[in-house]
Amino acid sequence: MKMRDQTTKQVSDALGLAPSTVQKYARDGRIPHDLTPGNHRRFDLEEVREVLYAPVSSLSSAPLPVNGGLGTGEPVVYSPAAAAERDIRALAQLPDRDSTPERTALQDLFGSARRVLVSTAG
Repeated sequence: MKMRDQTTKQVSDALGLAPSTVQKYARDGRIPHDLTPGNHRRFDLEEVREVLYAPVSSLSSAPLPVNGGLGTGEPVVYSPAAAAERDIRALAQLPDRDSTPERTALQDLFGSARRVLVSTAG
């Protein structure tokens, strides 16, 4: 069994997700986690990456190496296609437009595009 010792904040920072998204994925059973006696979630970053960045299709582009996050400096595989698919799924799950500021979806889209551009430039 893997050591699940990263916090929601550490995982969200490493993956470029909002902490609320990581919490929702954990609540929904989409990502593996443990609960501490204080009812806090703990994760194994590599385990979460394996689940979220599973191969999407034969059309996805070749993965690019990027910094592993959490100050490890270990290279990891980052797929721009998987990140785009994740962001599209997140946009599709947004609540009704009346309850969400109009700029939120646009900011998410620009944020995704920026992450892809930064990862391909480095």
